[in-house]
Amino acid sequence: MLNWSERAGWSVAVETEPAELPVVVAEFGDDPLPPPRMLARFVTNTLAVTRIRAEVDRSPRESIGRHRLASRLAKYISD
Repeated sequence: MLNWSERAGWSVAVETEPAELPVVVAEFGDDPLPPPRMLARFVTNTLAVTRIRAEVDRSPRESIGRHRLASRLAKYISD
């Protein structure tokens, strides 16, 4: 599954059991709002990898703030 949060940004995870927490297999990086093409490339590359690392750095990241988030997302809205 593709997940997003304002603190961690984008990640790809797998769900092993419905009652279990998803296991994160890849994270995009420090930018929580990459351009859509970069995100699509990240997902494609992640799915193409045959060896997935077992552990991901889950340290908390600082939020970019809702106003800055809205401003950055606005450029993807088409009239």
